[in-house]
Amino acid sequence: DFARRLGVTRQAVSAWETDVSQPGAKQLANIALLTNTNYDFLATGRGNSRPDSLDVGKAKIVGVVEAGTWREGVSMLQKIESGDGQEGTVPSLPRADLIGMKQFAVQVQGESANLAVRSGEYAICVGYKEYRPYGPQVGDLVVLEKHRDNEFKHWIARLHLIGGRWEAHFESSDLRWQNERSVLFDKNFKHDEHDNCEIEIVGCVMSAIRHLYQPIAPLAPRPKPDSRP
Repeated sequence: DFARRLGVTRQAVSAWETDVSQPGAKQLANIALLTNTNYDFLATGRGNSRPDSLDVGKAKIVGVVEAGTWREGVSMLQKIESGDGQEGTVPSLPRADLIGMKQFAVQVQGESANLAVRSGEYAICVGYKEYRPYGPQVGDLVVLEKHRDNEFKHWIARLHLIGGRWEAHFESSDLRWQNERSVLFDKNFKHDEHDNCEIEIVGCVMSAIRHLYQPIAPLAPRPKPDSRP
């Protein structure tokens, strides 16, 4: 169960337990959240084992993500950059690797990302350009914003590199979304070549919270194979 919640194999956990190998920084961060242990203590063995001293701030809720739904209004990216949150806050992630990064949250609706974040949960994110200053990485779970005229559509998807082209696929157990056309980025990451709409990677999803008063649970990454169904 521990391996499943971390999104790794049982053999990987066994290798950590027997000192054959060690978890990476991201895996340590998820283990810290899952076990309520101080990240620095896990990484170095120094300090307090419990994260009592870590500062839990607030992540502003900047909107709703729901695949297939266009909404009029202001770009979510502009809200994030301006710090404008209109729907309250959730606790931010007390992670050492995120110190100095602006965290924000989006409310997830629908089943298009239910393998990663379920409907009704809040996805806690950091700005993508800040988190990935050197470009995207395969397997990143991201919030996308598509733009046409004065309407915007937002959803969560997983990045894949297929045949030298970047795509974003739905993370869903629902056949409707499994059969839905993925995003095909142009070389500048500014348009979806399937419909030529402007598109932007708004943020990288780091974790999810069920509602405003429940503890934060780490995401178990579930990347799809880098091939078409």
